[in-house]
Amino acid sequence: MYAMSGLSGLTLACAAVSKCEPDPDDGEDALEPRAAIRKAHSVKVPRLYKTCAKVLQIHDEGRGALKNLIYGANHPNVKAMLALLTACVDHRHQLTALRVHLKWEEREPRLDPGLADVLLTELLWGKGRLPGQSRPVQTILTYEAAIRRFQLPPLTDSVVERKRLTRIRPRYVRINRLLAPDTGTVMRQIQADGFSLMSQVSLSQTYEQFLSRVRDLQPGQFILDYHIPDLLVFAPGSQFHDHPLYRAGVLLLQDKASCLPVHCLALPSGAVVLDACAAPGMKTSQVAASVWTVGTRNGPCVYAVERDRQRFHTLRKMLQNKGAAECVKIFNNDFLCLDPARFDDVEYIVLDPSCSGSGMLNRCEKVDLSDERLENLAKHQTRLLLHAGTFPQVRKISYSTCSIMDQENEGVVSAVLADPKFGANFELCPQVLPSWSRRGRGEERFKACLRSDPSEDLCNGFFVSVFQRKSEPNVEAPIIRARKRKSNSAPESRRRKMTEV
Repeated sequence: MYAMSGLSGLTLACAAVSKCEPDPDDGEDALEPRAAIRKAHSVKVPRLYKTCAKVLQIHDEGRGALKNLIYGANHPNVKAMLALLTACVDHRHQLTALRVHLKWEEREPRLDPGLADVLLTELLWGKGRLPGQSRPVQTILTYEAAIRRFQLPPLTDSVVERKRLTRIRPRYVRINRLLAPDTGTVMRQIQADGFSLMSQVSLSQTYEQFLSRVRDLQPGQFILDYHIPDLLVFAPGSQFHDHPLYRAGVLLLQDKASCLPVHCLALPSGAVVLDACAAPGMKTSQVAASVWTVGTRNGPCVYAVERDRQRFHTLRKMLQNKGAAECVKIFNNDFLCLDPARFDDVEYIVLDPSCSGSGMLNRCEKVDLSDERLENLAKHQTRLLLHAGTFPQVRKISYSTCSIMDQENEGVVSAVLADPKFGANFELCPQVLPSWSRRGRGEERFKACLRSDPSEDLCNGFFVSVFQRKSEPNVEAPIIRARKRKSNSAPESRRRKMTEV
């Protein structure tokens, strides 16, 4: 769970900066005259920098993941916040070295270190300049000559490698069939906007040959994905945030690896699916687009569960904007607290729980891969997967993580299959996306699982496994249940009132 209480202060100024006195021995690095600084004191710091500094402070205190804090800050320019804070975290050890070199703790004791890091990041790796006449900005600028002369230490190897992989990763764009009139119309609109569709990969070509073609994509070119319908692959750096189809919800920016868990379930139209850890909602919308056909069901066919209140609101807003409100019922609840008997119509479960995030290329913070952290994550992931196996009518369960660590992947799969009850009822699906090259590690049975490698597959690092029930579940219960819903919906709504929001 992410603590969000500190966000209430995001609209307030960060620690006030006042009375920055110059050091007479500073020489050319000395501050501007006191009169200019006093005048700047009444000018406000731009909201973007104040908000970023507050988010950074909350993150440093261990009260939330950076990305979640950014989206929860309610700032109108999320893209700018994400770029600025990602760069700030990437260069944090360099910023610390710079502040130590300039002796800011002695010279500028009232300058908030977080705000200073944000402003320095903008100056060195962002716009290259600082707008406005506020006191913190003017204080930073008095040191600009010394800042630019300082020889920064090199970036860490992990940051360098992540930046390299990010530069070569293509832009994946999924067509949202909940809002798209049809795929052909969307493709024609994209081409009318100046993009060129490269010739489709023939059936005789391999996945490795497809990857070679993706690496050769030039700006303005795109290709249809080899595995996932409705997924388009554009050259790295392609921008869609201002595209009218993106703004309308017809195009979704979703990494290919994130599409794999739902795709590997091979969901039939009309199936009833539960997304156990649903926020922010990309997989939920993909599920809805896969199973929902207008007029085929009297009510929702997707249940989306999210325990965190803030993330629940993000999920609800996302699904409303993407045309999924009619077919998805959302619950602000812990999946472990759901009574499977009350969801006896669920046939498929998507389980993508919290993990270390060690496979994410755009991870905004240092990943904790300590043995204790991985052990705790694996225990919780195992509990969630075992609980998914208790739903009486579930036929298939996809378990996935955006982690590359064995403990959270093959280790969890091994643990649940060793459980007497789960192992007696479920097994790994043997033929999951056979054309995918990279499989699970270790024992031969793990070859049924998928792994994506950022350097090889040109997407985030991911693990995907699919479990299937060994024998057909009793189909009578959901049929009776559906009749009850149709004839008397009021008791049903009251029965779920404690969990549905």
